Amino acid sequence: MKIAEKIKESNDGIVKDIKAGNHEKANALGKLAAEAMFDGIKSRKWKEYMNTYITNQKQLERLCGEDAEYLANDDNKRALAYIVGNSICTVDTRGVADDDDKQGTLNYLKPEMIEALDAGLSATPDTSASS
Repeated sequence: MKIAEKIKESNDGIVKDIKAGNHEKANALGKLAAEAMFDGIKSRKWKEYMNTYITNQKQLERLCGEDAEYLANDDNKRALAYIVGNSICTVDTRGVADDDDKQGTLNYLKPEMIEALDAGLSATPDTSASS
């Protein structure tokens, strides 16, 4: 599965849970995102957070700032920051928006930033993706 698809799938599941009154996943992901942001892109917490959105090792390397070609574009660096930054807001900090497309991890990313997340990467699972 593509990174952007995994992010959307995660967000959709969280929105559904929140509407059903279950805030556990949203709050856990928000806490992990805050820890990742605080500890930085090369940290264990960042890697743990980004594991939420990957299918294979190459995807994890990209999301953890280990893909030099990807990082050569400033918008791509910003995309990684947004992915973490947008997740720190949870139902406990802002509630559920009336308009579901206005909340989520991919908010405020330009379409080309979202497309770049997966450019040149396989979406095929591998056994090393969770390392």
